[in-house]
Amino acid sequence: MNVDSALAELLAIAKRIGAGNVPRYQHSETFTVGAFDMVFTNLRDVDAFRLLSHACQQYDSIKTDAATLTGFIYLISDLARKSATTEMPPGMQQIVLDNPTQTSELREWYRMDSNV
Repeated sequence: MNVDSALAELLAIAKRIGAGNVPRYQHSETFTVGAFDMVFTNLRDVDAFRLLSHACQQYDSIKTDAATLTGFIYLISDLARKSATTEMPPGMQQIVLDNPTQTSELREWYRMDSNV
C-alpha cells in the first residue's frame, strides 16, 4: 500500500464530505456503506494505523478550513476504529483538545476523559 496516495485519496473524500458533496454514510434497505469504505476494503489494521499517523501529521495544514476539518475528523475517527488499537498516534491528542465538540467518537475510542 502506498500511504501517500491512499491518504491523498482519503483526504479528497474528506474534503467532499466536509463541503456537503458526499454523505458520510449512505443507507439502503439492505446495507449501509461509508464514504471511505472503498479505500478501506483491503486495508489491514497496521496499514490503517500508518495512515492515521500520517493523517494526524496533516492536521496543521487542515485545521483552518472548517469544511475540510469536519471531513478530516470523520476520516481519522474511521481510521482509528479500523486500526483496531487504542494506541494514540502522535498529534491525535492535540486534535481532540482543539476540537472537543467534534471528536466525541475519538474520545470514546481512546477512552479519554471528557475533560481532557
